[in-house]
Amino acid sequence: MGERGDLSPNPSPTRGGEPNPLMDRFLPFYTRLPLHTPIRAFLIPPSICPSLPVNVSIGLRLLIFSYLSRKLSIPVMDAPSLFHRLFSLEGKTVLITGASGGIGRTLAAALAEAGATVGAHGTSLEKLEETRQFIEEKGGRAVLLPADLGEVDACQKLIRWAHEALGRLDVLVNCAGMNRRKPIEAVTPDDYDTIMAVNLRSVFFLSQAAYPIMKAQGGGKILNIGSMTSHRGIGEVSVYGATKAAVVQLTQTMAVEWAGDNIQVNSLSPGFMMTPLTEVGLWGDERKKKWLLDRIPMRRPGETDELVGVALLLASDASSYITGQDFAVDGGFLAGGTWQSDFGF
Repeated sequence: MGERGDLSPNPSPTRGGEPNPLMDRFLPFYTRLPLHTPIRAFLIPPSICPSLPVNVSIGLRLLIFSYLSRKLSIPVMDAPSLFHRLFSLEGKTVLITGASGGIGRTLAAALAEAGATVGAHGTSLEKLEETRQFIEEKGGRAVLLPADLGEVDACQKLIRWAHEALGRLDVLVNCAGMNRRKPIEAVTPDDYDTIMAVNLRSVFFLSQAAYPIMKAQGGGKILNIGSMTSHRGIGEVSVYGATKAAVVQLTQTMAVEWAGDNIQVNSLSPGFMMTPLTEVGLWGDERKKKWLLDRIPMRRPGETDELVGVALLLASDASSYITGQDFAVDGGFLAGGTWQSDFGF
């Protein structure tokens, strides 16, 4: 250990190369001191101060450290855990659209709990206030950003607004979405344009506006929310399904184009989750419920909390080499089924 910066965790040798237990006790104290602590310069590793016998030198320094740390209240930093290094969002900022909905609210609260300051977007200020309360109950912090994403300029303004309010933009979660259930022959031009605008066009132009900000910062994360209809055709959701399939393809293209700027883009496709909306319109319908339970190997709806693990992975440093991928959290729905479940045997 001939240099001050060489703080190997391996047993520290004394003269002659033998392990020294006292040195092993000294190094954890030394390395956990904040770098700016004045006495750290004094408490240099004993191996480069050979004027005293090694064990005496170590002992004196431990005594001095113990005394001064108590008298001066010098903070001692715990080495961050593996989980903290990979998944913590401390110091990061997140903009999540659709944060007043069931999935969006859950993800917003989870990312805030992981340390991020969250810009929570929605169209209803009243529902956003509920989201803020939910986040603050978990110890997080949120900035409310109400806006209508139906027009391109509104998407661009939201990114600028979020950047100004948050100070930077590390993560964009495109979670806003809407649907109108109709058979194809009943879909009107207004239905088509409205669903396309919110579910696909906003994803494109929000991400486009976020790109130069993330590039200038040295990187970022974009998480797009897909659907089971990104992968399977389901009746009466033709336009919705088309937008969600496009979101997954767009995710891949963004990932390819922006990889060189250290921006990772991935998508998360929730399965059939239990939310305030689906509890009535989907899981509350016995016919639809039976159809779903026959095709979900885990035989139950998903809970929005079960999306958090993948979302945190894709928003954090843990996914630094993951880009262009879609992650289905679906209880096995896309994996397939069995004859027994499909036909009720």
